[in-house]
Amino acid sequence: MVSRTRLLPPLGTLRVFEAAARHQSLVRAAEELHVTHGAVSRQIQALEDHLGECVFERRNRGIFLTDRGKWLSLRLTDLFAELTGTFQDFYAHGQPRPLIVSCAPTLCLRLMIPALADLRRETGLDIRFLAAGGTWPKAWPMISRMRFCGYGVL
Repeated sequence: MVSRTRLLPPLGTLRVFEAAARHQSLVRAAEELHVTHGAVSRQIQALEDHLGECVFERRNRGIFLTDRGKWLSLRLTDLFAELTGTFQDFYAHGQPRPLIVSCAPTLCLRLMIPALADLRRETGLDIRFLAAGGTWPKAWPMISRMRFCGYGVL
């Protein structure tokens, strides 16, 4: 019996392959994934090594899916779309995590708490403040004249 780890390539290589296949470009896949062109190329090579066959044909500054690469690309695009939908549902039905803002007690009392109801209404976030003590910077006179989300501080 062949082990599951031998059958399933590293998941990162599949994500990179799907992006490269969708864009038909290693450069655009790299931009989407926020990695270098070389990193995409290495991941594609690792996938091809694992599969024991090429999924792209490399020709004059371009890449083209092989027939088996096209088949794999279509399947992975569907699987990633389903996976994305699964996690969208998961997050939509979960408990949202609060946004906790830590600030000096004076700032909390004078600026944040008066704006809290409007901030919650406008952003939809569960915002909580943590009044942390400590010395306040010498910039207080300047900060006290600031406007935050349309609210005057003093």
